[in-house]
Amino acid sequence: MLHHRTAKPGNLTETGLFFLPLKLTSPAVFGMFKGLFFFILLSIRNSLRSALRTLVQIVLISAAVSSSVSAQSYSFQHYSSAEGLELSSVNTIFQDSRGSLWFGGVGGAFRFDGEQFIPYLSSGPRRSVVTRFAEDRSGSLWIATEGNGVAKVRYGVKDSVEWFRQSHSFLPSDSVYSIVCGKNGTTVFGTRRGAAVVTEQGSVTIISSANGLKGNWIRFMLHDAEGRLLISTNGGVTRFTMDGVRIVSSEFIHDAAVLAMSMTPDGTVLLGTTEGRLEPNKGVFALRNDSLARVIDLRGFSDPIKTQSLLTDSRGALWVGTGGGGIILREHGRTTRIRTAQGLVNESIGSILEDRDGSLWFATANGVMKLPRRYTLKYSEQQRISGILTVLADRSDNIWCGGYRSITRIDADGRIHDLTGEPLLKDMACFSIVQDSGGTIWLGTNGRLLSYNDGRFSRIQIQRGTAQEYIYALTADAREGVWVGRKGAIFHLVNGRVVQRYDSADGIPDEDIAAIASDRSGRIWFTAGNDWNGIIERGTVRRIVPQAGSPAPNTDLIKEDTRGRMWFISKAGVSYSLDGVFTAMAQEAFPLENNMITAFHEDNERHLWFGTWFGLVEWSDSVIARYDTRDGLSGDIVQSIAEDRSGNLWIGTRGGLTKFPHTERISYIPIPPLTLERIRDDKHETVVSSFHTVPYDERIVTFRAGSVSYFDEQNMEFQFRLSGFETDWNPPTRMRTIRYTTLPSGEYTLTVRARNRNGAWTEPVQYAFTILPPFWKTWWFTTSAALLFLGIASGFVRQRFLRLRKEAESQEHFSKQLMDVYETERKRIASELHDGLGQNLLIIANRAKMGLRKEGAEAMQREFEIISSSALESIGDVRKITYNLHPLQIEEVGLTAAVESMLKRIAHVGDRTVSFTVDPIDELIPKEHAIHFYRSVQEVLNNAVKHADASAVEVTIVQDEDSLRAIVRDNGKGFDPKEKKDGYGMRSLNERVKILGGTYHIDSAPGAGTIIKIDIPIRTRTS
Repeated sequence: MLHHRTAKPGNLTETGLFFLPLKLTSPAVFGMFKGLFFFILLSIRNSLRSALRTLVQIVLISAAVSSSVSAQSYSFQHYSSAEGLELSSVNTIFQDSRGSLWFGGVGGAFRFDGEQFIPYLSSGPRRSVVTRFAEDRSGSLWIATEGNGVAKVRYGVKDSVEWFRQSHSFLPSDSVYSIVCGKNGTTVFGTRRGAAVVTEQGSVTIISSANGLKGNWIRFMLHDAEGRLLISTNGGVTRFTMDGVRIVSSEFIHDAAVLAMSMTPDGTVLLGTTEGRLEPNKGVFALRNDSLARVIDLRGFSDPIKTQSLLTDSRGALWVGTGGGGIILREHGRTTRIRTAQGLVNESIGSILEDRDGSLWFATANGVMKLPRRYTLKYSEQQRISGILTVLADRSDNIWCGGYRSITRIDADGRIHDLTGEPLLKDMACFSIVQDSGGTIWLGTNGRLLSYNDGRFSRIQIQRGTAQEYIYALTADAREGVWVGRKGAIFHLVNGRVVQRYDSADGIPDEDIAAIASDRSGRIWFTAGNDWNGIIERGTVRRIVPQAGSPAPNTDLIKEDTRGRMWFISKAGVSYSLDGVFTAMAQEAFPLENNMITAFHEDNERHLWFGTWFGLVEWSDSVIARYDTRDGLSGDIVQSIAEDRSGNLWIGTRGGLTKFPHTERISYIPIPPLTLERIRDDKHETVVSSFHTVPYDERIVTFRAGSVSYFDEQNMEFQFRLSGFETDWNPPTRMRTIRYTTLPSGEYTLTVRARNRNGAWTEPVQYAFTILPPFWKTWWFTTSAALLFLGIASGFVRQRFLRLRKEAESQEHFSKQLMDVYETERKRIASELHDGLGQNLLIIANRAKMGLRKEGAEAMQREFEIISSSALESIGDVRKITYNLHPLQIEEVGLTAAVESMLKRIAHVGDRTVSFTVDPIDELIPKEHAIHFYRSVQEVLNNAVKHADASAVEVTIVQDEDSLRAIVRDNGKGFDPKEKKDGYGMRSLNERVKILGGTYHIDSAPGAGTIIKIDIPIRTRTS
């Protein structure tokens, strides 16, 4: 059994002394009392020394703790109900094997997929207080609750929640506070009344005070590196060696209530106590080789510390979450305390987790706090640090920062010194800070040049009689000298004394020296005014002649990199000089937002850093990464960059100072792997690998791209493309879900890719699936339908054949009628030509001969009159014949006039009354089709005149919206339209109306007269 005990001075065995039996003689008694006296003195001295040492230790611990409370704030990100995490208090955090994060607390559990928080156990009678998560080797997730037992969730079907309660399961109690899953398949459930060890086959062993547990209320459990089970209760920590569900042995480990245990990467178990019967047991202890060693002593804090969670992260830092005391961080031998002043929204930390990307998550009583892997430390207005213009990391790793209203020094141990109270610094704005080769710090302000050495500030007068000196530019050279630029002059100081001055007499323009720098060869580069760039070499000032690639106007900063390039930085652009040749960085190759560049630095890895008005850019031949307030910067307008000896970057912004720890500063945002899920409906989700076919009635499919990275999840963009349906990518979107509606049956391949904020794309993820055809496209349905179709088709073909044969017979009959009409018409025309035109021509010929034989003008005159009369009669006959063949009036005077002329002629024939109304119709029917409309009206009218025995005929031709309508009414004998009419006239009417694209309707009955309506669509005029 392992014990943690304190030796008692009165126990002689434990002090290495022992008693011998002695006679009570005087010398012996005197010697005994003498020895006892010296022993008591020695014990008192040892006790006093031990007490004094303990007191000093407590004082030192208190001092260390008080001095280590963070002065800076951390770049936490907060997730609460505003983001969809509807938990009033979060108790526990877990990341499953698929990478999803789970948060449990008062109000149920939520799974976070990077886009949304999906609730579980958060409504209805099963709404629970979740205390712990665990995942067994089958991939099922166990959720422990307080008072509701445990729930088992299977991934893929959201509603697949199986409950286990004390009344009908293995649980000793429904209040479950811890679950651990062993590699051998056992799962241990720690409850208020002991623990239940359950195998996959269902065997159960109960561990309680009856078999070695110190108390039954289990607070935390853990498997150590050797597979042994550590159980913490209110009575202490007990370690069990198990063989399946059989207890092999048990050992009492620690005499204190432990709410948190964790295991470091090297297998060391950490125990965090909340209280103990023995005061020395308070703290965080490491269990190594069966012995306990205190890692963090919690006795020296001014307020009581209750450890609730422990984590050793992948960088070796120990994070301790407390109940109301914030976070205690042990890193690099230094203890730091993080509270609300340092960025926490709540100081009760129930659980700490490091995800796969290295980001840290903290469960609090007010939502979840995330500290990204690339977290920063921020100093801002709260520490009287803001509006930073210049930053310097000196050789002792002290950080100097100057701003419009503040000058501050942050020591290497993190202590902040506000220097604005110094007499020489009061109301000063600091524009530049440098350290010379001798270690002196130089400050250029809006009123004077200052130096700092041996803890004192001194004012340096560089020009007599100058009351106000604005020092914007400082640089140190390699010979313990410093170069100072002010309006119209540059000064070289050594040991605080001016040794050389350059002014207008040397060619320095009467402008403010905005930037100055010394290169490795000792040359001094400077810029003055808007566009005056110069160089001092061997005591001579010369202006840099403007050339291709010259620095842009208003250069703010000049710096040399390790390759010997001298960089000129301005808000208008960037250029550099190498071997006397200037190169301007082209916008295409150097895409910085609007070229609003304000700061420059080359780090120890030879990466270039540019500060802009829109954040920080890391660059090495191309942009590597971009950083802004979303990454923890104090502000987006970066004005200065410095680097300490550990490689940490210090970024001065208008919003304050930001520290990028070197271990957290990575050169890229990792691109997460992707997964695809098919969402069947609001309650079901299916991993895409579990299906390959989609029923036709479920062809409305929705997919979600899962990103198992939470490094920069809020700025991920996704692109989808469905091959077989789309040829191009859909536009990038932050929405992870895409929906396809009513896809036809067929084979498809869905491709998805994602990119981070820096524009780097993931490898595409593809999934092929098939939408099954509907039942009417299946082989059996097709075969059945084909047979049915063949049967129907054969009957249809037969009927069609019979109908076509009848139509052919009818067409043959019509053709015979047409030929008869044609022959009759030829005979009529021949008769008319012979009887009319032929006789008149014969008369004309005979009369002409007679006139030639007769003498006398009067006789000839009479013959010519007869010839003229016969000729006129012949012309009339020709016109009549021509009109009957084709009415030329249609071309000469138009369709309207031709129809009216026809109606007037018919009206003057016979004793019947013919009335008519004709709208203008000339432009309504194409000219090539006008004859068909004319003949149709003529045919209907002829039928009324010749066959109906009507005494009155009314003709109406009007335009009715989109149609031309002709209506012929008569009061004749009428007929039955249903009787078959095979006459040539009706067939001719039918053919002509069909050519016009119209219809006709006959309304008649025997003895009731006849109405024939012809409707011609006006659109035929464009055909």
